[in-house]
Amino acid sequence: MKQSQVQGRGTSRLHLLFEMVIVGIILFVLLEAIVQLLPPYYNPLSQSESDLAVGPYGFLMALGFAIGGVLTLIFVYAFMRVIPKQSQSRSGLILLGVAAICKLVIAFVATDLTSPPQTIHGTIHAVVALVSFFCGALGELLLARALLRHAVNIRP
Repeated sequence: MKQSQVQGRGTSRLHLLFEMVIVGIILFVLLEAIVQLLPPYYNPLSQSESDLAVGPYGFLMALGFAIGGVLTLIFVYAFMRVIPKQSQSRSGLILLGVAAICKLVIAFVATDLTSPPQTIHGTIHAVVALVSFFCGALGELLLARALLRHAVNIRP
C-alpha cells in the first residue's frame, strides 16, 4: 500500500513538472513576442535575437534566456524519470543539458552588437550560443530517434 502511495505522489510530481514546462513555454513565447515588439529599431529578419538583450529591454531578453534554460533542465529531469531507460538516449539527454546550461550562461553574458564580437563577453556569448543551438537540436533529434526506435519495437 505504501509503495503505491509513494508512486502516486511521484507521478503527480512529475506531472506537475511537465505542466510547469508547458506553462513556462507559453510564458516564454509571450515574453519573446513582447520583447520583439518593444524596440522600434529592432528588425527580426536582419538582427539576431541576442541583440534584444542590449539596451533598455535587455533584462526581459535575459529573463527569457534564463527561463528557457531552466525549462530545458526541468524537462530533462522529468524525461529521465518518466521514460524507460531503454527508450532514452543518454547522448541526447546530455546534449540537451549542455544546451540548457548554455542558455543560462547566455542570460548573464551580453552580446556585442558588432560582427565579429569585439569584447570577451561578446565572444563568450557568440560561442556559447552556437554550442547551445547545435547541442539543443542534436539532443532533441537523438531523443526523438530513441523514442521512435522503442515505439517500433513494442508494436504488436
